[in-house]
Amino acid sequence: NSYLQRSVLEDQVQRMQALLQGEDSEEYVDITPEERAKQLDELEQKLDQMEADITEQERKIRIQKQEYEKTNGGMKRKWYKCKCLSTADIRSDIPKRFQRSVYNMYYLWLFNSLTIIMNWVAMFIYHGFEDFGDNQFIMTTLLVFVAIPGGYYGWYRRYFITIANESQTKFMIFNVNFIIHGIFVVVMSAGFEKLNSAGILLMIKEIVNDKNSWTEILVIITASMWIIDLILSLILFKKCMKTNTLMHYGKLLKKEPKRIKVFMNE
Repeated sequence: NSYLQRSVLEDQVQRMQALLQGEDSEEYVDITPEERAKQLDELEQKLDQMEADITEQERKIRIQKQEYEKTNGGMKRKWYKCKCLSTADIRSDIPKRFQRSVYNMYYLWLFNSLTIIMNWVAMFIYHGFEDFGDNQFIMTTLLVFVAIPGGYYGWYRRYFITIANESQTKFMIFNVNFIIHGIFVVVMSAGFEKLNSAGILLMIKEIVNDKNSWTEILVIITASMWIIDLILSLILFKKCMKTNTLMHYGKLLKKEPKRIKVFMNE
């Protein structure tokens, strides 16, 4: 159907070009300029509607493809393939003009995951093998196994689905999840020892003690990574809001192009 509509669309465009060049067809013989202008206006509305229908059909096909891959297609994948380490779905499912934004969020998730792992290592070395109690070990390890997949499915994949499906509802859920991620990074950046976070407070404590050990260097590196993670999160969150605005404007432009053009001219 989409190919048939495209051919009809091309035929209508050729007719419009012929009219603009003064080449009257049988359909437009012996009509007044006012009637011709009215027919051109109706034809333009039909073209806009056809283009919107084709775009909507392509979006539905893309959604069906994603659902198929999640069910039947996912069963055919080999067990050792990790989807979270691949960016192939970004190139196939995300519109080209929004791919950079999704790539940025993916790399932020990778950096955040690396920071969480570095935090686990830093706290393990800071407490030492003998002094690293069961509660501290369980809490720090649980943080790794919850925060990393939680970030992937909580805000990165939510943002991915938002852009792929152009869904405002999904974007609202992404907002909530990413704000929770921001609060988590702020707390970890602070460096409360009771929360087993190698952040600013713990870094200051190590620098004041002036032990010049590997532990001090590791804590400084981890604290710096938390601060960088926080700054990048704030910057990319602002860019995500801008991307959503552009995406929403594009949808309005497809549905009512004339009204948007008039609004912009005003």
